Amino acid sequence: MKYSLISAIIALAACTCSCSIFSNAEKIRGDQGATTQTTTPAQPATTPEQAFTPAQSAEAAQPAPQPEQAPVDTAAEQPAEPQSQLPEPADLPDTEIAREIAGEWVIISVGDTAIDRDEDMPYIIFEPSTGMFYAYNGCNNLTGSFSLTDKDQLILGPGASTMKYCAEVQFDHEINVALGTENIRLKISHNGPETFLDVCHNNQSIMRLRRGDLSFLNGNWAVDAINGLDQLEVEATLFIDINQHRIHGNTGCNYFNGDIYLDHRIGNAVDFSNLGVTRMACPHTAQETAMLVALEQAYTAAPQGHDRVVILDDQGVALLTLRRLPLDGLDTEE
Repeated sequence: MKYSLISAIIALAACTCSCSIFSNAEKIRGDQGATTQTTTPAQPATTPEQAFTPAQSAEAAQPAPQPEQAPVDTAAEQPAEPQSQLPEPADLPDTEIAREIAGEWVIISVGDTAIDRDEDMPYIIFEPSTGMFYAYNGCNNLTGSFSLTDKDQLILGPGASTMKYCAEVQFDHEINVALGTENIRLKISHNGPETFLDVCHNNQSIMRLRRGDLSFLNGNWAVDAINGLDQLEVEATLFIDINQHRIHGNTGCNYFNGDIYLDHRIGNAVDFSNLGVTRMACPHTAQETAMLVALEQAYTAAPQGHDRVVILDDQGVALLTLRRLPLDGLDTEE
């Protein structure tokens, strides 16, 4: 049986070894305080037994006797250099599933374990343009190459991991095992604004990932109503960038900016936090206060056609009604 390098990483993590084989530390998100080192194994282990059985390793070190009449083929005795199964980035097939899996996915279950955290959820990022994946299993960061064959088969190539021990995390090993499984196939399904990615083996899902789609919130918006009141004293606007998790705008008096937190356990969940506001005095303080409070109470968002969005509280009550504006501030009608 063949083993992927991710399997070797799992085996190494089971040993009382403090070293790291993290080879792309500079590209990993969320260091989590782990100390990383870069090392290159002199010879890759072909099986876990060879890696951890000293007797077998000693025997393997002895050259096999050769008949005197036969020349010794020293090249044949050397293990072949590891070959990446990943094609060059330009050759990565531009298939529908390659486009669909691109980006960040939150891992919501692995095996029989459901993962439910307020924050710090494990995730996987696929970058088809570079042929690389980046992952966080709740404790350690993983990185490596990947390729897709037969449109739905995922092959994880050479990779590495940090080697931090997290006693409070109960699912990190299961995620590593799932990623180290051979013959992985991917299945994508949709449920409203959410997309699910199942990592399957023998037609059974061994890990499930989820991604919400809040792209309808991206853009420049005018605030048409606050708490159901549509007679604003002065125009208020906001700009939302879901990809960068940032928001900024004008209350009709002061400018503000802040962060966007997305709770992947809840469909269309959106949370505006860390709002910073300028402190210019103006006569429209009541409207400004109402708008800032509405942003802080935001819980979910719902599209109403292409040009309108409603921001709702945790009871489903409308806080803000938004109307899309052209990004350049000009009328787009011909």
